[in-house]
Amino acid sequence: MSEKLALVLLFWGLLSLPLAAQQQSYTLAEESSVSVVGTSTMHDWTATSTDIRDEVKLKASLSSLNESLMGSSIGSVSLRIPVKSLDGGRGNIMNDKIRKALKASAYPDILYSMTTGNLGDISPGETGLFSIETMGSLAIAGVEKKVMIQVSGRLMDNKGYFFEGQYKTKMTDFDIEPPSALFGQIQTDDEIIIKFSLTLYPEN
Repeated sequence: MSEKLALVLLFWGLLSLPLAAQQQSYTLAEESSVSVVGTSTMHDWTATSTDIRDEVKLKASLSSLNESLMGSSIGSVSLRIPVKSLDGGRGNIMNDKIRKALKASAYPDILYSMTTGNLGDISPGETGLFSIETMGSLAIAGVEKKVMIQVSGRLMDNKGYFFEGQYKTKMTDFDIEPPSALFGQIQTDDEIIIKFSLTLYPEN
């Protein structure tokens, strides 16, 4: 290797160090959950998963939470929820209907990828509270949609974060036929709400 080439590689290596240090990888705590909430002609229902595979990198500057950061990017988020991990709380029959409706055999995962996430309001009277305006892609049953979600965030004392939010949609928007039972006597409403509650801790 020539001396000139070595100097060029060293220069670019040193230049990339501050950029790498600007982001911190995070992992989801066990209490994190994603739920699908809906109604039917008989009762309300909720299917919840705590089996969330994640890849989250947040900018280190987010921890300062000063107003100069408003509008800036928070980092990157990708989530994967296995359909088979959704539990409707009413036994195997309901869980089987959920998997069939979501076409789990062909599309085993619900996928979300945030394309943009910008820091919004910061509550001056409540330390650690902020909002995030997000845009991303949500894929359910093989159908991908662009979604906009308002997220509430809180910076915790242990350098972790708590995020929560919800997204209203319809099953038919993802080419999902609302399940029915008892030969159509029980009908599931088309509209659903996807709710999430995520606790993140920095990786060592």
